[in-house]
Amino acid sequence: KRIITFCLCLITLFSGVATAGCSPEKSANAKYQISCELIDRTLKATQTVEFINNSDNVVDELKFNLFANAYRKDATYSPVSAQYLSRAYPNGINYGNMVINHAKVDDKNADFDIKGVDQNVLVVKLEKSIYPDEKVKVFLDYTVNLANVVSRTGYNASTINLANFYPILCAFD
Repeated sequence: KRIITFCLCLITLFSGVATAGCSPEKSANAKYQISCELIDRTLKATQTVEFINNSDNVVDELKFNLFANAYRKDATYSPVSAQYLSRAYPNGINYGNMVINHAKVDDKNADFDIKGVDQNVLVVKLEKSIYPDEKVKVFLDYTVNLANVVSRTGYNASTINLANFYPILCAFD
């Protein structure tokens, strides 16, 4: 429970840091609420993201980075460079991943796809378009299977690292 409390504190801290450089006339466009439980190096989590469309565009889908999928067995781009493989994987190469179990938009079941070369982008379809200054709530239920790796997201003999363990809204361009 201390690990989870610590993680939630870090998420709160870094969500504020991430918006610190935003212009004063536009507030942060997303608020995250995450609840998770770590059991035998598997993280089971639910997350609600309140997205506010601060752009001048209409939004029909939301995309999230799934950084934990960089540790998948068939990943094209390894999160660890070849020269550091033996240090990062002291017990041999090991794999992890993120599985999205369920998605809802404004309390209704939502369709979603996993895309990207490394299955690292979650695309959640919105039932109705979100116009500028409108908001929507997205609920996600997911599981992160941690790799035995000394890296940003994984575990080893002495630590559990949970950097970017949760689906993070992609930057809007």
